[in-house]
Amino acid sequence: MQVRSFARNVLTLMTGAIIAQAIPLAISPILTRIYTPDDFGTFALYISMASILSIIVTGRYELAVMLPVEDEAAVNVAFLCIVIAFLISFVTFIFIWIFNDDIVRLVNNRSISNWLYLIPVTILIAGFYRTLNYWSNRKKRYKILSFSRVSQSTTTAGTNLAMGFGGYGVSGLIVGDIIGQGVATGVLSWQAWKDGWNKKKHFDKEKVIKEAKNYKDFPKINTLHAFIDMLQSSGVILLVSKYFGNTILGFYSLTMRILNAPATLIGSAVSQVFYQEASETFNNKGDLRPLIIKTIVMLGLMALPIFILIVLFAPTVFTLVFGAQWKDAGVYAQILSPWILLRFVYSPVSQIPLLLGKQKEYFYVGLIYNLIIILSIALTGYFGFSVEASIGIMSFLATLALVIVIIWLFTIVEQRETNEL
Repeated sequence: MQVRSFARNVLTLMTGAIIAQAIPLAISPILTRIYTPDDFGTFALYISMASILSIIVTGRYELAVMLPVEDEAAVNVAFLCIVIAFLISFVTFIFIWIFNDDIVRLVNNRSISNWLYLIPVTILIAGFYRTLNYWSNRKKRYKILSFSRVSQSTTTAGTNLAMGFGGYGVSGLIVGDIIGQGVATGVLSWQAWKDGWNKKKHFDKEKVIKEAKNYKDFPKINTLHAFIDMLQSSGVILLVSKYFGNTILGFYSLTMRILNAPATLIGSAVSQVFYQEASETFNNKGDLRPLIIKTIVMLGLMALPIFILIVLFAPTVFTLVFGAQWKDAGVYAQILSPWILLRFVYSPVSQIPLLLGKQKEYFYVGLIYNLIIILSIALTGYFGFSVEASIGIMSFLATLALVIVIIWLFTIVEQRETNEL
């Protein structure tokens, strides 16, 4: 019964994810012809800077929304997330207002200057969305989660196309992203209101403080871990821009967008259901290993054929689909595919250390993994390697490091099961 429930819930989320991802993938050949690689490069810079803050805008307390036994406690955790999001967004605006010119010089991109002022809006919406997403997951509102993703994708795509054809340049990509996420957040807000968030008795200052103390490890340890994870991906963006230029960054960002599509399409749906199932199994003192193995095998079988095709035919496919100027992005896809495949398979089960109370250890593991990725790009770029050699070395070292992380994950699960006996 549990296996059927898991599969059904994954299918519900995956259906929405398939539709949500089919839309941007379908219009990508159009976007690559109405937006330039430079536009994609500037958009990638904006998203990378916003993402660094988005991941910590709630202090990572949104992860704790799943954990309380009573819904009332979970609502107060969610309220705590929203308060923190407002505070961090306001502080971010003040920081950008004061240091705008310094930030522009640091990233070496003058066109990003005015768009920096929208970053507080982006991270505030992201904070709301993350919180509501975990609430909906807690309540098993998988249909509304799917609908929110489709709404986001449709709105974003429509805005991208309308503003792109209108000649608005990179603003069409940035504004489309903000509007799309705002619509998705609105959908989840409506569901939370129906779930009883409109009842003021749920919100209590004393209880909010209590829950903040109960789950203090999330801001103390997990926030820094998540920040470093995001700093890795955003750091690579900044380093590619610094050493190889904005056009190469545009190629790289499209490559990652296409390669990460399966992760967004399937992996995120599996991650949400996996976390919910793993939480229940853990609370009931069950064995986590069958669930972990089943998830890894299922994702591996799904993804392997896709990545084989990428390795064999990516440059040709990218040229035909996106235009001749994007052929180099296909070459980058071939180089990066082994790492992306393994990361896709590992992503859902990466939440296990949170359940086992191994956040501190996982922080150090993640720190080493991310340093390997950042340093590989920084050093190869500094010593004048070609972009192909640079990302090739990064892909090889990251793949090797991730294999070691997966082995460590099974080790801590094994230790937990042994201690339970």
